[in-house]
Amino acid sequence: MMDPRRIDIAGRLILALMAIGFAALLSYRVLQPTMTAKRDLDAYREAMEVLAPGQGEVDRLNAEVRLVTEAVRASEALLPRVANLDSFLGQMGTWAREAQVRVENLQPHEVQDHRLFRKLTVDVRVRGQFMSIYGFLNRLEGGQQLLRVEELHMVSSSGQQGLAADMRLALYFAPEEQS
Repeated sequence: MMDPRRIDIAGRLILALMAIGFAALLSYRVLQPTMTAKRDLDAYREAMEVLAPGQGEVDRLNAEVRLVTEAVRASEALLPRVANLDSFLGQMGTWAREAQVRVENLQPHEVQDHRLFRKLTVDVRVRGQFMSIYGFLNRLEGGQQLLRVEELHMVSSSGQQGLAADMRLALYFAPEEQS
């Protein structure tokens, strides 16, 4: 038979091994989430070091986008809503008489939609003295209608008095209302 002392020592050894195994298992279960959290925190810190300079750039770009959006809204408010060609042509006829030039030809084109604005181009031919044509152009560009002289060709005609000026005018309007 076995010696009771040996059985006692074996029992205590088994109990100690079980306690050590339990402590190891418990340590693993407690330490593993802590180690995972530490790795995740290190990865987060590394990502922040990479992304932090970019955040300042994103903030700067957002501020620029806000400024551009405000500028677009402000410029839209200045543009007329309706492409009223008759009204413009009537005003242009008045300016031509005041500047002492004769309108010889008018050719309006289709309105082009550019999302942020609409543009109507009109080809115009006027005849007069150089200073008269110059005064007419100043009146055009100084009027309430936002326009730009896109092209200008001046030609002296033999046998005719003064110059002929062929020009392409671009009139700008607000975009159409979206429904």
